[in-house]
Amino acid sequence: MNDPTSPPPSDAEVEQAIKTHLERGATDDVQRAVERAIEHYGQRLCAFILGLVKDPATAADVQQDLWIAVYAHAPRFRWESSFKGWLYLLARRMAIKAVQRDRQRHERAGVPLSQAAESRLAAHLATSIAMWKKDDFKQRFRALRDQLSEKDRTLLVMRADQELPFREIALALAEPDENLDAAALKTRETTLMKRFQRVKQRLYQLALEAGLVPPTDE
Repeated sequence: MNDPTSPPPSDAEVEQAIKTHLERGATDDVQRAVERAIEHYGQRLCAFILGLVKDPATAADVQQDLWIAVYAHAPRFRWESSFKGWLYLLARRMAIKAVQRDRQRHERAGVPLSQAAESRLAAHLATSIAMWKKDDFKQRFRALRDQLSEKDRTLLVMRADQELPFREIALALAEPDENLDAAALKTRETTLMKRFQRVKQRLYQLALEAGLVPPTDE
């Protein structure tokens, strides 16, 4: 267990720990890798999912499906991107599917996560919902983000909030059936860099109009 008085580990340290566990390949090591990912990235992913689906019940479903999928596919993860980037890709795709489909409940069996991991997920979701519902500056600013397209909101989160490389964002924002070769991926990266600047400018203009930021002096 981590020492509560010590600084939290960096993303790079957690990525290395996850990689070490997955390279060992034993079932217990896969379990530890997933639980380490939940512990470190779970809160951020819960907030990200809530921002996409807007509904706590749907977010809970997406969250559970996400980590079931991570457990199933993590042993074959090829490290062509960061583990964090892969988590956001999965989370976005699952959230989009959840929004598109009818909100029907379906039973799940054989969830391969420990009770401790499930308890952490429940705590992450509860905290995210509480933060999401706060009536303060962040909620007003979030409302401005909601005026942007889904891909623009995701771009802001992945780049501004999570500091993911544009390459990983390009892969995450690609359609499921898209196959991007090296040249196409490079073009997509460049496009996203320019788009990110436009999105930031658009968000600033919205914040200016809403009185959330002071106007600059002429």
